[in-house]
Amino acid sequence: MHQIKTASVAVWVIVSVCVAAILIVTYLPAANVVLEISRRCRSPNHGNLDCPLCGMTRAFLAITRGEFGKAISLNKGSVALYVSFVLNEALFAVYLARKCKTAGFFQSFKSYPQMPVQ
Repeated sequence: MHQIKTASVAVWVIVSVCVAAILIVTYLPAANVVLEISRRCRSPNHGNLDCPLCGMTRAFLAITRGEFGKAISLNKGSVALYVSFVLNEALFAVYLARKCKTAGFFQSFKSYPQMPVQ
């Protein structure tokens, strides 16, 4: 059971780092480069089914500009996925902070002499 928990946490850490990279890239000034290098979906209307990720890159870029209506028109699930990514990153930040605290990472900062308050 311990191995399953350890493996699950390891996978979550890897996924969280990848999600953080996705969110950071959408805020870069040259975000349009992402559109140039990303491929278009090769399966539009394949079997008259919509691809669940079609338009997601453009929708994420629209969300970062605050254009939620445009994002929803590009992909109906984009806002929900973006919000779930942000929530995941918030939980990941709390997890990292707790790990650093239990590992004594923040203790090294307390050892610096404090300036007297006048």
